[in-house]
Amino acid sequence: MQENQQFCAECGSPMLQENNYTLPQKKRSYTLPIVLTILGLAVILTGGFFAFRQYFTSSNDVVIEEKSASSSNQAATQSSDTDKDKTDESEASTASSSKKVSGPQLDAANLTPKQNAASILVYGAEKLQDSLWKGNLDSSKKNSALDVSLSDISEDSNSISKPGMGTYYSLAPGEVDSSIGYTLETNQTVNFYKQGPSMSSPYILLGSVPIEDIVDWVNNNNQVTTVNNIASATKIYG
Repeated sequence: MQENQQFCAECGSPMLQENNYTLPQKKRSYTLPIVLTILGLAVILTGGFFAFRQYFTSSNDVVIEEKSASSSNQAATQSSDTDKDKTDESEASTASSSKKVSGPQLDAANLTPKQNAASILVYGAEKLQDSLWKGNLDSSKKNSALDVSLSDISEDSNSISKPGMGTYYSLAPGEVDSSIGYTLETNQTVNFYKQGPSMSSPYILLGSVPIEDIVDWVNNNNQVTTVNNIASATKIYG
């Protein structure tokens, strides 16, 4: 028999003792808050992703538009420069053509003997860079005179390196001693000479130029009037 057991006063039967009994409590669930938190984070991350994507796309569009505008401006500038270059070339070509055909012209195939000698003198003075040829041209202009003297070159002579057709043409600005001259080849190439330093070397060859090139230079450098003025005052001897 258990100690401290109580009995019923009326019937004497032992009374059952009430044990301390606690009803089981239902455990608190954390599943729902976790799910809600995860969903919230997902929404925030998704919204941030789309916002960043929109910003990045917009930035790329701006960069692309700027590059496109820059490329268009550069293409327009290059096109403008190309058109300008073509215009400049056209103007230069027109000016060059105009320069060649303006004023009177000489024809190498139809030169008079006097025009031939005057053309050779003017070309030699301007192109050979020799003081004797330059001085003779200046004196011819000043004196309004050019004397041309023809002399035969002997076949056994070694004084002239290129005798051409065997005739030496001495040039002088009037009735004075000659210090320059030329010979002609059968193809009308001119051999330019000047007076040598001694009797053993009386002629020095300065160069050879076809008469066609001489006449072209005269025409293209506005020297036709000068040539014709000298030719009108030219005297030929021999």
